Amino acid sequence: MRKTGRPWYRKGNDSWYVWHAGRQVQLAKGRGSKAEAFARFAELLTSPVPQPEAMRYTVADLVREFLADAGGRVKRSTFVAYRSTVKPFVATFGTREPKDLTQAQVEQWAKRGKGAVATQRYALIVVSTIYSWAEKTGRLTANPLKGMKKPPAKSRGPEVLIDSELHDRLLEAVSPEFRDFLRAVRGTGARPGEVARIEANDVQWDGACWVLTEHKTARTGRLRTIYLPDDIVSLCRDLAAKHPTGPLFRNTRGEPWKRTGWKQAMERAQRKLGLAAGR
Repeated sequence: MRKTGRPWYRKGNDSWYVWHAGRQVQLAKGRGSKAEAFARFAELLTSPVPQPEAMRYTVADLVREFLADAGGRVKRSTFVAYRSTVKPFVATFGTREPKDLTQAQVEQWAKRGKGAVATQRYALIVVSTIYSWAEKTGRLTANPLKGMKKPPAKSRGPEVLIDSELHDRLLEAVSPEFRDFLRAVRGTGARPGEVARIEANDVQWDGACWVLTEHKTARTGRLRTIYLPDDIVSLCRDLAAKHPTGPLFRNTRGEPWKRTGWKQAMERAQRKLGLAAGR
């Protein structure tokens, strides 16, 4: 930073200037205003030097740092879900200091719009995760959101479970490839995303089970084991012969099933059977 010097006259814009507190200050206009310029200069020398405002650490800063760290730790799908969830959170609280938020404010934010209870719960879980991380890494000395209550998780099992008769009708209405996929989902109770990732080396033939190493509890050292009924073991043997490497369950194009693919296939089957969406 340059020190305060003596005033000088700039012919280009007919003004007197001086360097003061690291910046150029105009003192007076006109060459004949030298006395006025020096009087103004004297005032500057006796006035307190304005201090730059201290940098504020905001919620937006905290979220940005959390996402940068999480990007190297969590699965891509988890990261995308985090990023999508925190975007409206930053839009609402981004300029605030993290320590100033209250649980009531965040809970009210989660209830915005017409989001389902599950959506509200997930939003609160993500924000709580960010604040716990901030406390653990020393970015916050105290976590104002610790112990924040979240809506209880509600199982949709009874709502979405279909009876055997309807399941058989669905199997008749879909392609052979999607039929295999649906049989595996129903027969094992596994999530569609888990079934879509199963490979031949995930099958323990002697134990009649799938052992998933890439699972959200893997960080605790626990593997997810899914036991298979006899008909699914036989199905897996047939598919493993076709696909010794890569996912066992594939669509009509021979590609691994993705969320959009199995969703669209189910919607086509519902239309074909005249069923309401979501049944």
